[in-house]
Amino acid sequence: MVQSNQQIKRFLIHSAFWIFIFMYEMDYLLDIFSLQTAILLSLFELACYMTEAYINLGVLIPRFAVKGKWKIYISTIILLLSGIYFVYVFSGLGNMLLAEDTGRAMLTFFINHALFILISFLYWYVTKYEKEKRRSIELENQKLKSELELLKSQLSPHFLFNTLNGIYSLILIDPTKAATLVDNLSVVLRYSIYSTKLNLVKLNEEVDVIQNYLLLQQARLQNSGSNIIFTTDTVTQQLEIPPLLLLSIVENAFKHSDIFENENAFIKIILKVTNQEIQFSVSNTYQPKSTHPGIGLENIKKQLAIAYPNAAQLTIQDENQIFSIHIKLLHEAA
Repeated sequence: MVQSNQQIKRFLIHSAFWIFIFMYEMDYLLDIFSLQTAILLSLFELACYMTEAYINLGVLIPRFAVKGKWKIYISTIILLLSGIYFVYVFSGLGNMLLAEDTGRAMLTFFINHALFILISFLYWYVTKYEKEKRRSIELENQKLKSELELLKSQLSPHFLFNTLNGIYSLILIDPTKAATLVDNLSVVLRYSIYSTKLNLVKLNEEVDVIQNYLLLQQARLQNSGSNIIFTTDTVTQQLEIPPLLLLSIVENAFKHSDIFENENAFIKIILKVTNQEIQFSVSNTYQPKSTHPGIGLENIKKQLAIAYPNAAQLTIQDENQIFSIHIKLLHEAA
């Protein structure tokens, strides 16, 4: 359908151009000849112009110019114009269209007809540029889509490995609680698997999964679960975000924090939603000897760059063994 529309558009542009040339010729020749003669001469010249232009466009440029055979290309153009000039002369119409002086007639002819060779060459060049630009955009879009899918697939497996050990340890001790955690885990896994097939998900769905994820981590912490704080606004708007974007930030905080080793450690999560933007902040303590928490954010940075070009703010602070990340997203970009 798109290709068909492009062909129709191209046909209309070509038709409009040649109709303009015909009318221009007619306007000039009517001052000299009768209407019938002016029409005949205009059609003759139009046929010559079109022959030159389309031979150049369809044959000479692809065979010679594109391959860099410029000497052959220019020589062939000269032969083509010379052949059409002889058609003018031997048809007898040249006496009516060209000057009586042979030298002036040849100069005028080659200037006029070389102009249409140049126009056809410029048309080819512009069309080629548009095709290359369109192809470049398509390749870039495909690249971004593939990269985003890759980023999503890289983020998903972490959820399973971070929670299974905690559930395993509860199965014999507290089967009821373990069953509840399995249900929480199923929510997280189902979301992390199926949401990656979507470009956008509802914000409230991601918030619900974050809450299930936090319940799993709190179970692992047992008595220190209160050190995990999640403050969130009630999300009533039908806002959408890329899947796993916020959840991956939370997961990163747990991955690099010292909350499982330090009873004074904490993870604080704040979500604020307004009519203009989404603000999401995560802070966590960490031990200097542990892996630096900033390492796991490269995927998040890439995902923000792809999903929110020029519409996201990312702020990172690292002070006194507290690592904080704050993102601000414009709703219109989501």
